[in-house]
Amino acid sequence: MSIAYSDDYRKLVKFLNNSNFQYHSLRDPKSKSAILRNIPIDYTVEEISAELSAEISVLKVFRFYRQDRSPTPLCAVEVKDSHELEKLFKVNRLFNSITVELLRKTNTIVQCKRSQELGHTKNYCKLAFRCIICGQNHNL
Repeated sequence: MSIAYSDDYRKLVKFLNNSNFQYHSLRDPKSKSAILRNIPIDYTVEEISAELSAEISVLKVFRFYRQDRSPTPLCAVEVKDSHELEKLFKVNRLFNSITVELLRKTNTIVQCKRSQELGHTKNYCKLAFRCIICGQNHNL
C-alpha cells in the first residue's frame, strides 16, 4: 500500500510540473532516508546509486557539501519504504568501507529559500520567487 501511495505522489508531482502549476509539497511521506559515512569523495552519486541498486531499490542519492562547495564523505540515500531501509542496514560493504545510520530529524522550522514560506524547502517548491529583502517576485 505504501508503494502505491508513493507512486501516486510522484505521478501528481509530475503532472503539476508538466502543467506549469505553482505549488509546493513536502517530501515523499513514505520514503525513508539513511546516511552513509566514509564514502570516498572520488565516487559520484551515480556510482554509489549503481552499487546500491544491485540489492536495494534506491530513489535518490545525494552527497553533502561543505560551505566552500567541496564534497564531504557523507551521502544520504533515500529508499521507498521501511523494508528497503532494512535491506540498506544489512549492507556490510560498499567501496570497502561504509557506516549506515538513520537520518536524524531536526526540530527546527524550515524556510523555503525560493518562496520564503515556512514548512518546506526549495527542492519541493514550484512557487514564484520572492525576494527575502523586499518581498517582490524576483530572485536576488
